[in-house]
Amino acid sequence: RAGGIAESWREWDSDGTGRITAANLEGRRLATFVARALPGRRPSDEQVPPSLRLDPGGWFDHWDPDLGGTLSEEEIARALIKTFADDPASVQSIRQTLEAVWPAFVPPHGGAPVGDGGGGGGDEAARAGAVDRAVFVAAEGLGEALAASMP
Repeated sequence: RAGGIAESWREWDSDGTGRITAANLEGRRLATFVARALPGRRPSDEQVPPSLRLDPGGWFDHWDPDLGGTLSEEEIARALIKTFADDPASVQSIRQTLEAVWPAFVPPHGGAPVGDGGGGGGDEAARAGAVDRAVFVAAEGLGEALAASMP
């Protein structure tokens, strides 16, 4: 993503010192960004993702290849299949589950998604047919709903 470092610097340098220290890295996505930017790294789908149940934000970041902060329905379907499917029947079940819950979190025609409170980044993501990270990781968000539905 062009400008990814410049755009993310303020998030990583949370204390505004102009330097990134170990303390700045806790809970940040810098490690994910750097790992993806290094030459010779394998694509994220060849690495073991964090647990959807225990670390929904980490799971989301793992499957967000450009760290753009949004995932489409198809991107989430692919991620769920790669994480949980072990046979053709489970692939179908995962797709049906996602199709059933998706409209509650990404309403048609760009309505405010659950967990967004309206007016946040989720509105823009919903209009694009995607879910943003905040809506995914929110309490009772899409990540929690999917985790509860997976084997």
